[in-house]
Amino acid sequence: MLVKLLPDQISKHWPTIKLGMDNSLPPTVAGSDEDRGNNMLRALLTDRAQCWISNENGTGVNGMLITTISQDKVSGTKSLLIYCLYAFGKTYKETWVEGFETIKRFAKGEGCHRIVGYTAEPKIREIVDKLGGSTKYTFVSLEV
Repeated sequence: MLVKLLPDQISKHWPTIKLGMDNSLPPTVAGSDEDRGNNMLRALLTDRAQCWISNENGTGVNGMLITTISQDKVSGTKSLLIYCLYAFGKTYKETWVEGFETIKRFAKGEGCHRIVGYTAEPKIREIVDKLGGSTKYTFVSLEV
C-alpha cells in the first residue's frame, strides 16, 4: 500500500526519508548535502514535493517515493515527476502495480498529463515497460 505522508509524519521520519533520498536523487541535482537536505525538507513540508511510503502487507516500510509536479513553461503541460524512488527491502510486482495506480490517481487529480522520471536502473525500466510505459528516451547531461 502506498501512502502519502503528512508534514508531521515527514518530520518524524526525516532520517529514513533522507537516507532514501540521498540514495536515489535524480541526475539533475547538485549542491552540498546540507543545503540539498534543507531544501528538500522545506519542499516536502510545504507540499511542493510529496513523500510516499510503501508498506508491504502491513509489515513495515519497504520503499519510499518523492514526487513533485513540474510544468512545461512553453506548452503548459503538467507532469508528475518521480523525483526519488528507493526500496529498503524486497518488493513485489503487485506492490508496484498498486503503487502506480495510487500515483496515477494523484497525478490525474492534480491535472497532470503524464508521470515522468529518470533512471539508470534496468529493473526500473523493466517495471515501467510492464506497466505499459515508455522507456525509449534516455536522459543526457553535460557539465558546465
